[in-house]
Amino acid sequence: MTQAEVKEFLKKIKAHYQEFKMDESYIIKEWIENLIPYDKEDIYEKFKEHLENEAVQKEVPKIQVLTKWLVPTNEKKKAKKPLTGAFYCRWCGEKCSNTYILSLHEERCLRLRFIAKMCNKLQINPQEIFNNDFYRLTLMELDEKYDTFILKIIDEENTKHKLSAQEKEAIRAYYYNVLKKKEGNL
Repeated sequence: MTQAEVKEFLKKIKAHYQEFKMDESYIIKEWIENLIPYDKEDIYEKFKEHLENEAVQKEVPKIQVLTKWLVPTNEKKKAKKPLTGAFYCRWCGEKCSNTYILSLHEERCLRLRFIAKMCNKLQINPQEIFNNDFYRLTLMELDEKYDTFILKIIDEENTKHKLSAQEKEAIRAYYYNVLKKKEGNL
């Protein structure tokens, strides 16, 4: 985005949220600094999603909400130019031949990011659970060991207490909604 595009975007936010304050120059500078790296279309799409999401639509969107998961323009340019019929993972830029394979690949990338984050926070070596080159695992290989990984996180968190409340809730939900149901079916 350009500075002018960011200022226009701030006017759009103000039109939807009268309580949005853009009267101080440091606020505008902060928005400009944080939105310039992204494509205008991506930011407007995230804003549209925010407006359509009943859970949060009454709140003024925050910069980090609008930019979360977006790829900066310069990173997009580094990726190979998409060819007709080719699709690229938003997380790693890998080329996929169709949308079904892309969705599976992106699921894999998202899980790898989550696993890496949890391992980093709890100082767990992912090789202890996954046994080979962690980043080369397929989605099927991840699925085979994912439950073991969740149990390891629970065990480590019980002694280290390093996860946020949101992370703990996600782990707890997976444990009760997936692992406990699997145990009941055995």
